[in-house]
Amino acid sequence: MKPLAIIFLALFVAGCSSDQSEKITPKEPRNPRAQTPQQHTPAAPEKAFNPKEVQSGNLSSEYMYPSNKTQPAPVKKENEDAQYIADKTVTKEECIAMIGEEKFEKYTEMLSSEAAAIKRCTLLKAMQNH
Repeated sequence: MKPLAIIFLALFVAGCSSDQSEKITPKEPRNPRAQTPQQHTPAAPEKAFNPKEVQSGNLSSEYMYPSNKTQPAPVKKENEDAQYIADKTVTKEECIAMIGEEKFEKYTEMLSSEAAAIKRCTLLKAMQNH
């Protein structure tokens, strides 16, 4: 056992003492001023907002809850929506002509109402048009 330990110790010492250092190449010094372009700071933006002076003792409702004098105009819905919906609805006769009476009866039974079957026909017609 002793000769084996001596051999391992000799290999360990030989491995540690060998010259394993890497050659270090000196890096070229960098000049940061030469590489970066000169940057100018942008001009300050013009202020469009003028804040009011705070009155800490004024607790009146006009001061605490100012009204917005410029309210946006409400958007008006056009009557085209109602006309568009009226054009897209299907009557019972149109539905039967489109899908057949057997399928109409099947949809009525499956969806438990005639109105739901007509609604399904409306959806089918919309899908066919697009």
